[in-house]
Amino acid sequence: MSCRSCPRENASALEWTAFPDPFVDGNAVVVYDSQTDTVSMPLWYWKQIVSYASDTEMNIEIINGN
Repeated sequence: MSCRSCPRENASALEWTAFPDPFVDGNAVVVYDSQTDTVSMPLWYWKQIVSYASDTEMNIEIINGN
């Protein structure tokens, strides 16, 4: 018998964040360079993406009971 409660019952209470908007004041903060096939962005935006991914992964683990 498991001592964990079923997290799926509380899944609707999880806070799901939106993916960070790549535009600020109508200007894209992410730039693709086709010559070098690279993407560049400010560090603050990269940190927002990492935070989003981490938060999403945590919610998935909660839902799966890990």
